[in-house]
Amino acid sequence: LAADVIYDNDLTEAFVKTLTKILSTPPKKTVLVALEKRFVFTIEDLDVVAPCYEHFLSSIKKAWARPPMSLWTMEPLELDFPQYFQYDRTKHLVIWKLTS
Repeated sequence: LAADVIYDNDLTEAFVKTLTKILSTPPKKTVLVALEKRFVFTIEDLDVVAPCYEHFLSSIKKAWARPPMSLWTMEPLELDFPQYFQYDRTKHLVIWKLTS
């Protein structure tokens, strides 16, 4: 389990490295990564963007560009499942299913 690991670039890269190591170890595994896109206005983009989320995605794609990682799957999950706990589900919630 991990929390708030994609909101700092160094932590994001360490998290991706750890995920890669876990998924590389047999047997095959599935990992669910739930995160919230946090939007900020940046001068660089002159727009409201989610740079930490984008860095997470680019880090995964870069780390998994070669075999055997390139054979793994990464898919976003639908959020239309029932909610059993009392919390405000943000519209910026994203859940990724990573499978080795």
